[in-house]
Amino acid sequence: MKSRISRRLTRHTKRTSKQTKTCQLMQKLVVQSNKLRYISLAELDDTHIAQLARLNEKDSSGTVWTEKEIKIFVEDEKTQLTLPDISRKFYSYGIFMDGRIIGYICGKKSYLLGKQPNKFDLLLVILIDTTYKNMGIGTNSINWFIKTYANKIKRLGGYARKARLFADIAPSNIGSIRVFEKNNFKYANDIQIKGKMYKRYYRGIL
Repeated sequence: MKSRISRRLTRHTKRTSKQTKTCQLMQKLVVQSNKLRYISLAELDDTHIAQLARLNEKDSSGTVWTEKEIKIFVEDEKTQLTLPDISRKFYSYGIFMDGRIIGYICGKKSYLLGKQPNKFDLLLVILIDTTYKNMGIGTNSINWFIKTYANKIKRLGGYARKARLFADIAPSNIGSIRVFEKNNFKYANDIQIKGKMYKRYYRGIL
């Protein structure tokens, strides 16, 4: 039989573990409901661009963007904003929390995704500052992007309603794989792009 001290220690451990899980859940709820903002990359200023470049981290596709490349991307996004949805090539947003940019999420149209290509299919890429990992931000951001794009293709109607989202994820990026799977992305196949291997995931939008 367990001693009285042993039983007390067991109860304390269980209580502490439960409190920790509750705190983590509350933290995720606060982050998801109150603090996240999504702003078009076209609206980023030089300070935001520099902050994004300083993250110097790989996104879900395993790519690290330099400050120069991000500036080009921002200028391209400004051009895209002038186009109707039927003509746009991509949608890109900075992810902000407490006024600080902590990542980005981008969807680029591709005609070569899947077995039945749809010109409204998007290849989705996401980056979250590692400081903010495991807080539900990735899951929230992908869910927000899906809802935003879903509203656009509903208005377009027709063939656009069959559009899908794809993600080519570096095999070593286990965190991104889990986040996409939480958002109902299904594994399709392994694919080689420019000599590098990726795991391709997909899901419908509507």
